[in-house]
Amino acid sequence: MIQFQKQGNIFTLDNGRFSYVFHINAVGVPVKLYLGPSLPSPISEEEIQSISDLSGDVYAYYDREKKEEHSFYKPYYSAQQSPLEVPPHMSADMRGSLIAVIHEDESAVTDFRYFSHEIIKGKTSLNGLPYCHGDEGECETLILTLKDQKAEVYVHCYYTIYKNSDVIVRHNKIENRCKNPINLTKAFSICLDLPRADYRLLSIHGTYASDRLLEEQDLYHNEVVLSDIAGAKGFDHNPVAMLKQVGSNESSGEVIGVALVYSSNFKISVTRTSLEGLRLLAGISDYEFDALLESGTSFETPEAILAYSSQGSDDITHTFHDFVRNHLLRKLPEDKRKCILLNSWEGDMFDFNTEKILSFLKKGKEMGIDLFVLDDGWFRNDDTYGLGDWNVDQRKIDLHKVIDEAHQLGIRFGLWVEPEQISFASRLYEENEDFALYDHSLQKPTTLRHQFVLDLTNEKARDTVFAEISRIFDGYHLDYCKWDFNRMLTEAHSSTYQKKYGSIFHQFVMGSYDLLDRFVKRYPNVILETCSGGGGRFDFGMLYYSHQIWASDETDVIPRSEIQYSTNLFYPMQCIGAHISARKLLSISEKGALAMFGTFGYELNPLLLNQNDMEEVHLANERFLENYDIVMKGDYYPLLNPFEGNFVAWEMVDKEKDNAVVYFMNYRHINWRARFIKLRGLDPNKQYHNNLDNLYHSGAYYEQIGLNLSVGMPSFTPQIIELRAK
Repeated sequence: MIQFQKQGNIFTLDNGRFSYVFHINAVGVPVKLYLGPSLPSPISEEEIQSISDLSGDVYAYYDREKKEEHSFYKPYYSAQQSPLEVPPHMSADMRGSLIAVIHEDESAVTDFRYFSHEIIKGKTSLNGLPYCHGDEGECETLILTLKDQKAEVYVHCYYTIYKNSDVIVRHNKIENRCKNPINLTKAFSICLDLPRADYRLLSIHGTYASDRLLEEQDLYHNEVVLSDIAGAKGFDHNPVAMLKQVGSNESSGEVIGVALVYSSNFKISVTRTSLEGLRLLAGISDYEFDALLESGTSFETPEAILAYSSQGSDDITHTFHDFVRNHLLRKLPEDKRKCILLNSWEGDMFDFNTEKILSFLKKGKEMGIDLFVLDDGWFRNDDTYGLGDWNVDQRKIDLHKVIDEAHQLGIRFGLWVEPEQISFASRLYEENEDFALYDHSLQKPTTLRHQFVLDLTNEKARDTVFAEISRIFDGYHLDYCKWDFNRMLTEAHSSTYQKKYGSIFHQFVMGSYDLLDRFVKRYPNVILETCSGGGGRFDFGMLYYSHQIWASDETDVIPRSEIQYSTNLFYPMQCIGAHISARKLLSISEKGALAMFGTFGYELNPLLLNQNDMEEVHLANERFLENYDIVMKGDYYPLLNPFEGNFVAWEMVDKEKDNAVVYFMNYRHINWRARFIKLRGLDPNKQYHNNLDNLYHSGAYYEQIGLNLSVGMPSFTPQIIELRAK
């Protein structure tokens, strides 16, 4: 899959479907040559010359030795415009650098050139960071080592290509072999230079309860930046994006996807250049980033996943979904994943006691739930105190009793925790004020939610809180953990912070990863769902540790349909936390039509359900279970974009193309417009029965004519259409 061709110094990464090719030029600069469908043969030296000749750059000449005496000019190389793997800092290239270092003499000139390379089977792990998996039979890795022209500073560039997935996983390790320290001020994970600029940028942005909303924009002659600098909990942008070539669509044309396996400050920038190319840079944000690298130390960047397709955006979505399922998510037994959950929060918030929870469990058994989650309130009566102490309020809840009762009923039991936060009013804060992450010299630091963020850059603080959480999970038979994070980082400062670990934001998230890693290793059989004020920390980094992420605190079906439509473009549905709540408007069955495209569960008071409600609960449960394999393991097709019209629709098709399920909803009542929804992903030669008109049609019929949903329907009416092949 990875070949090195000494003649021309060409590296080819190819899995039979797509190729990524670059070469080392005569002065040691890695120059990208090609990204696209698999090439039938290696690129020749003559072809390198043809690809590299940027004739529009002739004005940018440099005084050097005579052309005929210097192989530098063959093939052509431009320090301003050539597509580079590791662009320099403070040199002639003004399109943005990958790595920046301040040397001992305060010079920030950074220019890495070829030193050596190694090709290995399989994939390496990362030290303290989440990472993608792959064994020796699945992937190969190129480790390209470059040396800075100025000093003994090296960058090891890791490229992993997979046999059965059209992705390249990239990250870098910067190593200081100088006798003196250096400062690392920029450390991105990937640079991708493209020879054309005719792309549109698709991204997802949001705010609280409007998490991950789809946005698509043209690219002009400027830098477009997707970024979040809230430290850990942030809604502004999600660390994923697609570049869609103009003219491409869901099923044809070139689309490139990028995703960061990271949960803190990030930056994805796209710059349209003067010669109508694009440069994409992605990695840790350089906002307040400064890592002190002592002699003999190194710094690793998070991984970036680069996905390629010449067959449209659906292919990129399927690639991300399958890759996350196979190479990132922790494995969970099917009987634990395929469960129906009841969470206490929207049903009673803090207002419960032992008898009330016992009645919830009894009613939950009638509902058919498999897992009950006791949310916030088991150690306090409101949110003004208690985070950090983690003592069960024995006057309020007999936790052993309710857990035992749940297990006797055949129901698993879980708890809500928020380990990375500390309340103003807590014993832990009173005894360890320095455990709170803020600048303690300030008279009035920002206060939010009656709490501060716990200083996870402080190992003692991590040890203390892990001991407290372990005391609970060791002392009680728990099957599930909802791990929340409800406050952003503000005035972040720590007495134990050390620059050698990067910015304080990076060091904080490394502390979070350490805490999560300890938890999943100690409790490998506990289902872990992460949360951050809803979906404020919904990223691939969290999915390395957690089985699923609560998608949003917004559980109303209308806005939730927009959130899930966008989230589905990058994240598989088995990791998207989605529940039926007691919000207004729709019936339980109608709400269940959306919740089934996620982990599925309930956020309501079960004691308030009447007989009709219970019938709808069982209907929703049955529909979820019947379509479970299609939704959780199948391929996602977005059909009607809610950001472009009055309707939303998507489709899931199983891998065998035997079964499909379609979600459709109109927002505003319209009965004067024909709505034929054309499906995708079916076998054109198979006959499929559908529960809309109860007829059989061929896959070709569904794809070329579609489902007829032209009947007048009330506003906000979800529909589930199931298709089954003969």
